[in-house]
Amino acid sequence: MKITDLEEERLVTRHERNEFGELEKVQKLVIFKKSIPNLSAGMRLLNYLIDGVILTFLIPQLLIMLDYEKFWLMINSIYWLSFPLYYLIMEFFFQRTIGKMITGSVVINEYAEKPDFVAVGLRTIIRIVPFEALSFLNNNRGWHDRWTNTYVVMASRVSELQQLIKEATD
Repeated sequence: MKITDLEEERLVTRHERNEFGELEKVQKLVIFKKSIPNLSAGMRLLNYLIDGVILTFLIPQLLIMLDYEKFWLMINSIYWLSFPLYYLIMEFFFQRTIGKMITGSVVINEYAEKPDFVAVGLRTIIRIVPFEALSFLNNNRGWHDRWTNTYVVMASRVSELQQLIKEATD
Protein backbone atom coordinates (compact mmCIF):
# COMPACT_ATOMS: atom_id res chain seq x y z
CA MET A 1 0.00 0.00 0.00
CA LYS A 2 1.16 3.51 -0.82
CA ILE A 3 0.95 6.55 1.42
CA THR A 4 -1.33 8.12 -1.18
CA ASP A 5 -3.82 5.26 -0.60
CA LEU A 6 -4.13 5.83 3.15
CA GLU A 7 -7.56 6.84 4.33
CA GLU A 8 -8.92 8.28 7.55
CA GLU A 9 -12.40 8.48 8.99
CA ARG A 10 -13.71 11.82 10.19
CA LEU A 11 -16.91 12.67 11.97
CA VAL A 12 -18.53 15.46 9.98
CA THR A 13 -21.39 17.59 11.25
CA ARG A 14 -23.67 19.18 8.71
CA HIS A 15 -27.15 20.57 8.46
CA GLU A 16 -29.75 18.48 6.66
CA ARG A 17 -33.49 18.72 6.34
CA ASN A 18 -35.49 16.12 8.21
CA GLU A 19 -38.76 14.55 7.01
CA PHE A 20 -40.65 17.71 8.15
CA GLY A 21 -38.39 20.04 6.14
CA GLU A 22 -36.68 21.42 9.22
CA LEU A 23 -32.91 21.90 9.37
CA GLU A 24 -31.16 19.77 11.95
CA LYS A 25 -27.57 18.88 12.70
CA VAL A 26 -26.56 15.44 11.50
CA GLN A 27 -23.24 13.74 12.18
CA LYS A 28 -21.84 11.31 9.62
CA LEU A 29 -18.69 9.28 9.47
CA VAL A 30 -16.91 10.15 6.22
CA ILE A 31 -13.80 8.52 4.73
CA PHE A 32 -11.17 10.92 3.36
CA LYS A 33 -7.79 10.38 1.74
CA LYS A 34 -5.21 10.97 4.44
CA SER A 35 -3.11 14.03 3.75
CA ILE A 36 0.59 13.40 3.39
CA PRO A 37 2.63 15.49 5.84
CA ASN A 38 4.84 17.09 3.18
CA LEU A 39 7.37 19.61 4.32
CA SER A 40 6.11 23.19 4.00
CA ALA A 41 7.33 25.39 1.17
CA GLY A 42 9.20 27.54 3.70
CA MET A 43 11.10 24.55 5.07
CA ARG A 44 11.84 23.37 1.53
CA LEU A 45 13.24 26.82 0.75
CA LEU A 46 15.39 26.66 3.88
CA ASN A 47 16.76 23.26 2.79
CA TYR A 48 17.50 24.69 -0.65
CA LEU A 49 19.29 27.72 0.79
CA ILE A 50 21.41 25.67 3.21
CA ASP A 51 22.42 23.24 0.46
CA GLY A 52 23.08 26.18 -1.86
CA VAL A 53 25.44 27.77 0.66
CA ILE A 54 27.30 24.50 0.99
CA LEU A 55 27.59 24.04 -2.77
CA THR A 56 28.37 27.67 -3.53
CA PHE A 57 30.77 28.60 -0.73
CA LEU A 58 32.09 25.61 1.18
CA ILE A 59 32.98 23.26 -1.69
CA PRO A 60 34.77 25.99 -3.70
CA GLN A 61 36.73 26.95 -0.57
CA LEU A 62 37.93 23.36 -0.31
CA LEU A 63 38.90 23.47 -3.97
CA ILE A 64 40.82 26.73 -3.52
CA MET A 65 42.83 25.11 -0.74
CA LEU A 66 43.91 22.49 -3.29
CA ASP A 67 45.73 25.25 -5.26
CA TYR A 68 43.09 26.53 -7.67
CA GLU A 69 45.53 28.11 -10.15
CA LYS A 70 47.54 24.96 -10.66
CA PHE A 71 44.58 22.63 -11.17
CA TRP A 72 41.96 25.09 -12.45
CA LEU A 73 40.49 22.78 -15.13
CA MET A 74 40.24 19.79 -12.83
CA ILE A 75 38.83 21.89 -9.99
CA ASN A 76 36.31 23.63 -12.26
CA SER A 77 35.11 20.21 -13.45
CA ILE A 78 34.88 18.98 -9.86
CA TYR A 79 32.88 22.07 -8.90
CA TRP A 80 30.30 21.47 -11.66
CA LEU A 81 30.12 17.79 -10.81
CA SER A 82 29.72 18.54 -7.11
CA PHE A 83 26.07 19.63 -7.53
CA PRO A 84 24.71 16.33 -8.86
CA LEU A 85 27.16 14.25 -6.82
CA TYR A 86 26.20 16.03 -3.61
CA TYR A 87 22.49 15.29 -4.05
CA LEU A 88 23.04 11.78 -5.39
CA ILE A 89 25.41 10.67 -2.64
CA MET A 90 23.65 12.38 0.25
CA GLU A 91 20.10 11.35 -0.66
CA PHE A 92 21.00 7.79 -1.63
CA PHE A 93 23.15 6.95 1.37
CA PHE A 94 21.57 9.16 4.04
CA GLN A 95 18.08 9.91 2.64
CA ARG A 96 18.87 13.58 3.22
CA THR A 97 21.21 16.40 2.36
CA ILE A 98 22.91 18.57 4.97
CA GLY A 99 20.05 21.07 4.62
CA LYS A 100 17.55 18.32 5.35
CA MET A 101 19.66 17.13 8.31
CA ILE A 102 19.56 20.60 9.83
CA THR A 103 15.78 20.91 9.38
CA GLY A 104 15.08 17.32 10.48
CA SER A 105 13.55 16.23 7.19
CA VAL A 106 14.06 13.17 5.03
CA VAL A 107 13.26 11.88 1.52
CA ILE A 108 10.90 8.90 1.29
CA ASN A 109 9.23 7.02 -1.54
CA GLU A 110 5.50 6.38 -1.84
CA TYR A 111 5.80 3.41 0.55
CA ALA A 112 7.39 5.58 3.29
CA GLU A 113 10.74 3.88 2.70
CA LYS A 114 14.17 4.95 1.51
CA PRO A 115 14.05 5.70 -2.24
CA ASP A 116 16.11 3.42 -4.48
CA PHE A 117 19.11 4.58 -6.50
CA VAL A 118 17.05 5.11 -9.68
CA ALA A 119 14.60 7.44 -7.90
CA VAL A 120 17.41 9.41 -6.28
CA GLY A 121 19.25 9.60 -9.62
CA LEU A 122 16.11 10.87 -11.37
CA ARG A 123 15.51 13.41 -8.59
CA THR A 124 19.04 14.68 -9.15
CA ILE A 125 18.70 14.90 -12.95
CA ILE A 126 15.31 16.61 -12.73
CA ARG A 127 16.81 19.31 -10.49
CA ILE A 128 18.84 20.41 -13.53
CA VAL A 129 15.67 21.05 -15.61
CA PRO A 130 15.30 24.81 -16.24
CA PHE A 131 12.76 26.47 -13.94
CA GLU A 132 12.50 23.35 -11.75
CA ALA A 133 13.12 25.49 -8.67
CA LEU A 134 9.97 27.46 -9.57
CA SER A 135 7.85 24.29 -9.59
CA PHE A 136 7.27 24.80 -5.85
CA LEU A 137 5.29 28.01 -6.37
CA ASN A 138 1.89 26.35 -6.76
CA ASN A 139 2.63 23.25 -4.70
CA ASN A 140 5.08 22.34 -1.94
CA ARG A 141 6.22 19.36 -4.03
CA GLY A 142 8.60 20.23 -6.82
CA TRP A 143 8.90 18.39 -10.09
CA HIS A 144 11.75 16.29 -8.71
CA ASP A 145 9.29 14.98 -6.08
CA ARG A 146 6.20 14.62 -8.26
CA TRP A 147 7.95 12.98 -11.22
CA THR A 148 9.69 10.39 -9.01
CA ASN A 149 6.84 9.74 -6.54
CA THR A 150 9.00 10.85 -3.63
CA TYR A 151 8.15 13.05 -0.67
CA VAL A 152 10.12 15.18 1.77
CA VAL A 153 8.68 14.84 5.28
CA MET A 154 9.86 15.39 8.82
CA ALA A 155 11.97 12.42 9.88
CA SER A 156 9.83 12.08 13.00
CA ARG A 157 6.76 11.30 10.85
CA VAL A 158 8.25 8.41 8.85
CA SER A 159 7.61 5.70 11.44
CA GLU A 160 4.04 6.98 11.85
CA LEU A 161 3.45 6.67 8.09
CA GLN A 162 5.01 3.19 8.05
CA GLN A 163 2.77 2.14 10.93
CA LEU A 164 -0.33 3.46 9.15
CA ILE A 165 0.59 1.48 6.03
CA LYS A 166 1.16 -1.64 8.12
CA GLU A 167 -2.20 -1.25 9.88
CA ALA A 168 -4.02 -0.65 6.59
CA THR A 169 -2.58 -3.79 5.01
CA ASP A 170 -3.26 -6.06 7.99
